[in-house]
Amino acid sequence: MNNMDDIMGQIAVIKQRMNQLQEELKKTKVNGSDDDKIITVIVSGSGQVIDYEFDLKKIEIFDQEKLIKSLIEATNRGLTAARELEAKKKKEIVGTVDLPNIPGLF
Repeated sequence: MNNMDDIMGQIAVIKQRMNQLQEELKKTKVNGSDDDKIITVIVSGSGQVIDYEFDLKKIEIFDQEKLIKSLIEATNRGLTAARELEAKKKKEIVGTVDLPNIPGLF
């Protein structure tokens, strides 16, 4: 029974730290850019697009199709960076605790 109490205590601590992490991720910013560095997207660590920055000098030389491609590239890279940051932070929290592998626990 003591082992189960230990596991339940660890789960409670992890859930608290995960909640704190979600608040931290909302305030954290990551960037993503296209290959040509025309567009940079700023994304919260929780995966919300916050803003875009444009290199206006470079934009003038590209057509609409290229700009759309650049926007999509930058956005996807920013969102990927946010997911990677979140996964890394979650692993830091859970990685130190010896819990059984229960799918969907966190």
